[in-house]
Amino acid sequence: MSKFTPGPWRIDSVRYVVALKEKPVCELPQGGIRHGAVDTANANLIAAAPEMWDALQMCKDWLGKDFPQIGHDALAKAEGRQ
Repeated sequence: MSKFTPGPWRIDSVRYVVALKEKPVCELPQGGIRHGAVDTANANLIAAAPEMWDALQMCKDWLGKDFPQIGHDALAKAEGRQ
């Protein structure tokens, strides 16, 4: 079971990635998204993290022993086990 703030997460203006009830989960660089496409892409990836974690868990459950090692590694990293 993960201990991170439940999703969905979204980008709030240009300064924070927030969860439900506007709880900040990540503060973007001072001044917000200022390096254009790179900061925007990073913020989008962070905001998608809860859904990606859920998708990996579903794949793990569905594939069972055939779940690839890269999936196990990604889940371990997200859960702080790596």
